[in-house]
Amino acid sequence: MASLVIGDNEYQVPSDISLDKWVELNKWTSNPIKFVSIGMDMPLEEAAIIPEETLALATALLVAIMNPDWHPVKQKLWSHPLIDFNELKLGQFIDLENYIADYTKQMPNMVKVLYDIEDVEEVKLGDVYSAIKSYMNWRTLLYKQYSRLFNIDDEATEVSDKPKVNNTAHVWFDIVMVLAQNDFCKMDYVLDQPVNLCLNWLAWNKDKQRAEAERLKKERIKNRR
Repeated sequence: MASLVIGDNEYQVPSDISLDKWVELNKWTSNPIKFVSIGMDMPLEEAAIIPEETLALATALLVAIMNPDWHPVKQKLWSHPLIDFNELKLGQFIDLENYIADYTKQMPNMVKVLYDIEDVEEVKLGDVYSAIKSYMNWRTLLYKQYSRLFNIDDEATEVSDKPKVNNTAHVWFDIVMVLAQNDFCKMDYVLDQPVNLCLNWLAWNKDKQRAEAERLKKERIKNRR
């Protein structure tokens, strides 16, 4: 394992990091001294005297640790199995969408949903990174499957993890209310339904509205003649 010796102190480059440390490091990617200080549990004043080339190397090593190589997806965290993405409830999917909108801060909360686990303090990034990336790939495919519903360009190759609007939660609230037929008392029932079922209904309803709009358009043109 790589290490840095500064004076009488030796600091190890970690082989893995906690989810909280991953979040903290993401705050300081533009400040190499603070970044290395946090990543290597090193006092800031000692990080400040690291030679520039060495600092750059330590930064690169930490960036690599923050983006580990893919491993087989871990199907369990202790007694907590990874959720089957195809069995996600709408409420779970919406929670994940809101977390993805603020991914660098909310990634630990994604893990809580994906593994149905409350305490992620002991979870290491390497334990869950492949599962998170697998979910992101599944999500991209899901959006492509419903591209007409979400008005996604057919030529798009990737669904962004950044929201196209300022309030992702508000958009999904509107969608839930459509599914609940504007009945607030039905929201819990809707949120507990499979996400694929909900998207299928929304896609069917949108196609129905499009067909009706096209029919009315043709009727107006006919009446003008």
